[in-house]
Amino acid sequence: MNPDGFQTVLLLLGHRENRRLLVKELAAFRRCFEPGSWEFLLAGDSEEPPLVLLEGVQNLAAPVDLIVADGPGLAEARQAVLDRKAAEQPRLLPVLLIASKADLGLASSQLWKVVDELLFAPVRRLELQARLAVLLRARSLSVHMERRNQDLKAFVYMMAHDLRAPARAVEGLAEALVEDFGTNLGGGLEYVTRMRDAASEMGRLMDAALDFVKLESRAPILAPVDPEAAARRVLRRLRPQIDQSQARVSLQEGPWPKVLGVEEFLVSVLHNLVGNALKYVPPNVPPRVEIGWEETPSILTRLYVRDRGIGIPAEKREAIFSPFRRLHSREEYEGLGLGLTAAQRMVHLMHGRLSVQSEPGVGSTFFVELVRCDDAEIPVGG
Repeated sequence: MNPDGFQTVLLLLGHRENRRLLVKELAAFRRCFEPGSWEFLLAGDSEEPPLVLLEGVQNLAAPVDLIVADGPGLAEARQAVLDRKAAEQPRLLPVLLIASKADLGLASSQLWKVVDELLFAPVRRLELQARLAVLLRARSLSVHMERRNQDLKAFVYMMAHDLRAPARAVEGLAEALVEDFGTNLGGGLEYVTRMRDAASEMGRLMDAALDFVKLESRAPILAPVDPEAAARRVLRRLRPQIDQSQARVSLQEGPWPKVLGVEEFLVSVLHNLVGNALKYVPPNVPPRVEIGWEETPSILTRLYVRDRGIGIPAEKREAIFSPFRRLHSREEYEGLGLGLTAAQRMVHLMHGRLSVQSEPGVGSTFFVELVRCDDAEIPVGG
C-alpha cells in the first residue's frame, strides 16, 4: 500500500460547471472517493494514493493535502485559506487556482499570498494532471520531512533529558570519591579522574545537542547590526584566553558597515571563530588573529577572522561544518564538534554565507558574508 494511504483534496469552487469538470478530471487522474465512503481504504494496490474529495470552506478544519479553487471560491475563502496555510507551517499546503481570463485581476491580487500554482481555463488535461502530481508530491515530501524532523528533535530531547541526570550523577560521585578518598585510591585515582572527565564531557555533548536542536526551530527577527561592536564584545569575553595564550589580536579600524542580522547570533559566530583561532595553533606558539571586513561586488559585506594556526587540509574543509565531526582528538584540542555547525546555521538564518580558506601549516581565514544595510539605524537596546 502507498505510504500516504490517501490524500485529501479540498474544492473551493464558486462555479458549478467548474466543479463538474474538475471532478471529472480528478477521476481521470486518480481514483477518487466522496467523504463518507471508506472504500479508499481498500484501494491499496495502486502506486499512487487515492484521493478523497471534500468541498466548502467548512472543511478547512479537516485534514487537507491540496486546495483547488476558482476565482469566486478563493475570494470567499481567502482569509480562511491564509489562516490554514499559516497553521500548517513548516509543512506546505499547496493551493491551485484555476481562473478564467475574467478572473485575472482577482488571481493577480491574491497570487503571491495564497496561491502556489495558477492555471487559466480552459485547462488541458495533461497540464492539469502534471500540476496536480507535482503539488501532491510536494505536499507529501514536506509532511514526511517535517515528521522526520520532529522525530529527530524528540529523540534528541529524550536523550538529553534522560541521560543528563545519570551523567551528572556519575560526575558528582566521581568528584566526591576523589575528594573523600583520593589519597587512598593509589593508581586507581587516574581511572576515577578519567571517569569524572568523561561524564562531564557527556553532559556537555548533550547540552550542546539540545541547544543545537533549539537553534533549528528558531525564526529570528533580522535587524541592522554593528559588526565592529559585536567583535569588541567577543574580544572582551575572550580576554582571559587571549592573555593566557599571549595572543596578538588585531581589529580593523572603523568605521565598519552595518549588516542585516541578529546581534546575539553574530556575537556567537565571531566568538566561535575567534575562539578556534586562539585554540588551533601548534604547541607553544602564541596565536595571531586578525578581525576585519572587506567589500564585495554584491550586496554582501564580508567579515573575516584570519589566523596563523595549523590550517585545514583541503579534503576536510567541508567536514568541519558537519555536526560532531572533529579533525583532531580531544587530547590534542578540546571541543565538541558542534561549534562550526551551529555557526553556519546561525549565518544561514541571517541569510548569509560562512566559508573558509585554509592551508595546512599556514593558517585559515573564515568569511562571514551578510547583507549590507548602511542606511538603516542600529536599534536601541539589545
